Amino acid sequence: MIEYAFKDKDDILYKLNDAIIVQPAKGSLSLGDDVFTFENRIVENSFLHGAVKLGKTRITSREVSIRFSRALSEDYTIFKTAENALLTALLKAVYLIDVTNSLQVPIAITKYPINYDPGAYQESSDNEIVLTLLKPFWESTIKDTESDTLSIDINTLIINNQGALTVPPIITFTATVGVTQIQIYVDETKEGIRIDDSLFGESGYGTLIIDCKEGTIKIGTLDRISSVLTGTGYFQLPVGSSDLIIIPTAVCYIEVDWYKRYYL
Repeated sequence: MIEYAFKDKDDILYKLNDAIIVQPAKGSLSLGDDVFTFENRIVENSFLHGAVKLGKTRITSREVSIRFSRALSEDYTIFKTAENALLTALLKAVYLIDVTNSLQVPIAITKYPINYDPGAYQESSDNEIVLTLLKPFWESTIKDTESDTLSIDINTLIINNQGALTVPPIITFTATVGVTQIQIYVDETKEGIRIDDSLFGESGYGTLIIDCKEGTIKIGTLDRISSVLTGTGYFQLPVGSSDLIIIPTAVCYIEVDWYKRYYL
């Protein structure tokens, strides 16, 4: 059995099918079918036969249902308390968590029909939570990491992304001396970023974080997006093994974090 939970913006989990859920919900919960919709822009030819596809194919957001049965004791108050707790969690939920496989996906709740069993005085029901998966992929909740101490030279850090999709890295540099320039790019794709910053590495400013996932570059709380060389920018790590090339102007330390992504 796969255990599911909801997570809100404060990382508080509401578990959907573990020991705190009154039987038979624990064993009855199931996630609905996976249906992927591919969006294409297809334009018919004016004079020739057929059509052409413009741009790239993308996978849209998709709707899924979580179905479970719930039956409680004769105490009507207990049932109402449980349902109100779930509805409160639905209002706050921003992620659906696959606890068993350490995966998550951002969501939007659309409806929650409670189908009471006839003659059960609303103390047992077949329930269905309908939600939209805002991304077409699941993301690991466990980060992968590679790190190294960099010399004033061309450094190579081998990255092995074992997921099914490209991923945006979170790159942390630490230094005890001034590092006025850093070039970092994926050798296989030639995509990367160059930072020119006279502040990084000076006293009190020893940590630089390039977050390609959130689209931020900071030294402490200071926004350093203005330090990015025009024509370079945030990038993705390819699927499989790749070489990350880093060229700093002084000795520093690098840590590269990423979260694997899967369609299923």
